[in-house]
Amino acid sequence: MTQPTTIQVSRETADLLKQLFPSFTFDQSIKAVTALAVDSGATSAHNTRTLPFRVPANPLTVVEQQRIGGVDGKIIGVIMHFPEGCAGLVEARVMLESDSLGEIPVFPSIDETFIALNAETTDQEDLDIKILKTEKIRVEWWNYDGANVHTVPVEVLVEKEVVPGV
Repeated sequence: MTQPTTIQVSRETADLLKQLFPSFTFDQSIKAVTALAVDSGATSAHNTRTLPFRVPANPLTVVEQQRIGGVDGKIIGVIMHFPEGCAGLVEARVMLESDSLGEIPVFPSIDETFIALNAETTDQEDLDIKILKTEKIRVEWWNYDGANVHTVPVEVLVEKEVVPGV
């Protein structure tokens, strides 16, 4: 079980977090900012790296962002942060562009489906999808809102394959 930690930030930083993530609790905004701040090359002591994805979706558009996995291993989790105001108007999904198998749905795991929430964070942390270091992870956002830009940050967790004795 994770023990709580106290973090002190300046009033300016707290105001900026509230502005960036108006519907998030302080804990949710810290988690979102931390994920976005992590360099896509960073690897934890547990051989897990967090790949952050974040692109604003203009009204009535589809946008995507890709990153190369960078390690041989497996995708073990996806976290999506839907801010207040999305109200089911913004859909997101994560895909793997596999060298050998083509396009594979990661989250949600059913092809041609998306996640659409409002003021919620959803995570899928029991994934086990093989990835090669040259393969690409792609996040797509579909904004059906005719008036507002929406940004739904997504984090993909990739665990590096550990070769015994190396």
